[in-house]
Amino acid sequence: MAQTNIQQFRSTVGVENLAKANRFEVEIQTPTIMGIKTQPLINLFCEETAFPGLMINSAPIRINNLNIPRASTIDFGGNQLNFTFYSDQKFLIKEYFDTWMRKIIDPKTREIAFYKEGLKTNYSTTLIIKALDTQDNVIQEFEIFEAYPRAIAPLPVSHNNPRDRKSTRLNSSHMSESRMPSSA
Repeated sequence: MAQTNIQQFRSTVGVENLAKANRFEVEIQTPTIMGIKTQPLINLFCEETAFPGLMINSAPIRINNLNIPRASTIDFGGNQLNFTFYSDQKFLIKEYFDTWMRKIIDPKTREIAFYKEGLKTNYSTTLIIKALDTQDNVIQEFEIFEAYPRAIAPLPVSHNNPRDRKSTRLNSSHMSESRMPSSA
């Protein structure tokens, strides 16, 4: 006989609920190289992102002529996260990230901004992604360190659907991340 059944599932979900994909909040702190305060519109207009993952790397160990994979290190799930932002009518969100990228590498001179942690002109920043419950309490929090934009996807336009809204898609790189203790 099965150890679990549909009634157990329904009673548990009915009491505890399931995590909701649309209950999240993003805080992108503006890096010092931008020379401006954090823009609330950036955090407010984040349409989609992902919580970081974990990955165990393996290395082969040779035992009696066999290569047996064994866990060797644990790592965060890569060094990039994707974000999608609603585009405002003036494209200020896209311009924010365009400007940030141009401050990292000058598109005319190809000069790369000097990076040093804590430096006044640092081009990386900390991102915070929070999972929220239905009462806006923080359930889980992830801090992403030394993040900066790597790519902004092209923003297509078309006369086919006048009601279609535009989104700015951003790919970011980061150095490390940590999961913060739940405050709930």
